[in-house]
Amino acid sequence: MGKSDQIATEINIEIKAGKSIAQIKTERQIDDSSWQRYSAIAYALNLKEEKKKRLADEKKQHVATTSSVDMGNILALNMKLADFAIILPVTSTIPQFNHAVQLASQLPDTEPELLELVERLTMQPQFRARQKKGRFEIFPFFKPVHKLIDAATLCFYRKNYISCYMTLVPVIEGIMLRWLNYNGGSDKPDFEKLRRFFNNGYIRQPMPWNIQFHEIFSKACGSLLEQHFFKPSDKGDAHDLFNRHLAAHLLQDGTFATHANCLRLFMLLDAMSEIYFYESRGEDPRFSLSHNDTDSDTLLFASLMSIAIPSPETQILG
Repeated sequence: MGKSDQIATEINIEIKAGKSIAQIKTERQIDDSSWQRYSAIAYALNLKEEKKKRLADEKKQHVATTSSVDMGNILALNMKLADFAIILPVTSTIPQFNHAVQLASQLPDTEPELLELVERLTMQPQFRARQKKGRFEIFPFFKPVHKLIDAATLCFYRKNYISCYMTLVPVIEGIMLRWLNYNGGSDKPDFEKLRRFFNNGYIRQPMPWNIQFHEIFSKACGSLLEQHFFKPSDKGDAHDLFNRHLAAHLLQDGTFATHANCLRLFMLLDAMSEIYFYESRGEDPRFSLSHNDTDSDTLLFASLMSIAIPSPETQILG
């Protein structure tokens, strides 16, 4: 075992013992360049170990686990969907996953049907209430903007997609900047650091919970950011004009604040919260929620879905 592999192994042991990344870096006097190398090795070792454990669990009679084959298929599907700026939600059931695979085989013709499937999973009122109470109002980088997320959610249900989109775009970037520990000032992370944010998750946490799903959602979010949301304006149009720069600078006359692109922002937001949960190595707050915690929001969101058409929003905005 080489020196870097040995240090990476020791880092994993210390994380398991409860030490924070900052504590490990300080105690070992590891600079950022060296940490990038060690953390990449540590992540690879953990991913290899998790895949080995999954294969072993598959052979046990009374252990329920997603098979290694299915994990590969989930990753392959999300990478294909990323070309169309779509991420399959983690809450998808096996039948829903199989249906998505079937639809994906007929892209681009089936893109509207895929978006409809994602909408049923992502915008279901009870799920949105659980995300609100069990993720966005609790996770540190999401909590400061949770009222903006609420505002965007209300706008979506009222079919005010322009306000929904223009609210959520800066929310996505703001969460990422907070995640990078930027609090204002002249040291703002450069554009490329934001574009590659989810491809460098091992730097933030070499040993996330559920590392194979962490890999899947990190790669899906990474592709979505690089190919679409943060695609440089001189590299052509993003799919369906799903691009942060168009919203920030109104660079084109094309319609980008659409129902479909609002869905994409909620997909991205939910996937980001899933990645944060894995990297935090904590308990999922949603598991401790009761109906009393979510019923009022669920009922409110459901009531907005039944707003009569035409509404003021649809009459004025289309």
